[in-house]
Amino acid sequence: MFEKVHNQKGMTLIELLAAVALTSMIGLVTVQVFSSQNKLYSGERYISRNISHTRIIIDALAKNIRQIGYNPMETDGNVFGIKDSTGSFTTNAITSNTSLYYTEDDDEDGVLDTNMNEKVSISYDSVNNILRLGDIDNVGAITWANKWPNVTAFSISYIYSDGTSSSGTTDLPDNTTSNHTYSLIMAIVVSVTTRTEEIHTLTGSYVEETVESTVLLRNGA
Repeated sequence: MFEKVHNQKGMTLIELLAAVALTSMIGLVTVQVFSSQNKLYSGERYISRNISHTRIIIDALAKNIRQIGYNPMETDGNVFGIKDSTGSFTTNAITSNTSLYYTEDDDEDGVLDTNMNEKVSISYDSVNNILRLGDIDNVGAITWANKWPNVTAFSISYIYSDGTSSSGTTDLPDNTTSNHTYSLIMAIVVSVTTRTEEIHTLTGSYVEETVESTVLLRNGA
């Protein structure tokens, strides 16, 4: 006796197209999720590197600032300390809050030498977003070297022994005034803002990091 065979229908064209469309959508979503995660990872990597970059800058500046006025031989005549912002290394009025000039007796011989170890100059190039260090030659001319890139803002402010402080270019140290002379500087506040090397791939813009440090002067201004 023969068994009755039942016909089994396959997928219709519409069902097949629906299955293909669904598979394509799942694949597209998977690719988009992977792409977004990859962009997020790249962006966070840029941010992490920029935070480290900013910390390195602020730590280096704080270390330098602590050496202002270092004078182990106790040389008289206000030779070592903070100087004005013209690059002449005198104690005229400071007019800029984006540069810092000072002297220190790095080799401990009691004499101010003409080099970047004892005549220290730091200046911000806002056009190129670079923090620069000055190299002083034997005749006192400064050659600027680009030290830290991707700096979008840099400022110096001064805290005086009476509790007041400078703000922007207001109340900067000036020996012609009675309450903001160089000798009254107690601490220096340095602020640095940097940006990521590349645009954040997820947000489409640079990400900035600002760090501020207050450094007490060990050796006087």
